[in-house]
Amino acid sequence: MAELALELEHPKPRLIRQELANLSQRLMEDPARMALRDRALDVYGATPVPDRVTHLWRYTDPADLYPQGWLTPWQPAPMSDGVALPDGGASVVLTPGTRPWTQLHPGARELGVTIESLSTAGDSAAAMGTVVAPEHGLFEALNAAAWSAGVVIRVPRGVRLAGPIHVS
Repeated sequence: MAELALELEHPKPRLIRQELANLSQRLMEDPARMALRDRALDVYGATPVPDRVTHLWRYTDPADLYPQGWLTPWQPAPMSDGVALPDGGASVVLTPGTRPWTQLHPGARELGVTIESLSTAGDSAAAMGTVVAPEHGLFEALNAAAWSAGVVIRVPRGVRLAGPIHVS
């Protein structure tokens, strides 16, 4: 298979449950996150592609919204040696299918700034799928089932960093 978890099938890509489970395992997600992926996958499979005749899709072809090449075969994250650490800030490199590479300036850490992978960020990971549920629509279900990179950056109230936080 040329792509992770995605086989092109008309009219919408078909997600593969085992590939999503493999992704979840690589990201070291807890069982609750995998349960959300499973629920979202069921919703995605049962939800039809929006029709361009419907008012909301009149000017947009839903087929253009499917990701192209974002679910690529898994490989280790690239070396991030060339990423500069901003003085007083942080650098984050997101690579789909892997945990984020992060570098936090010691001064920012002392101020209580934290950066965590979204797949294991405790309360934030548990809240996924609660603001916009997979049942909201096809693309929401696709996102909940197949997302593969993200971070939670916490900066305590009143803290002002000396430098920026770069996310790439």
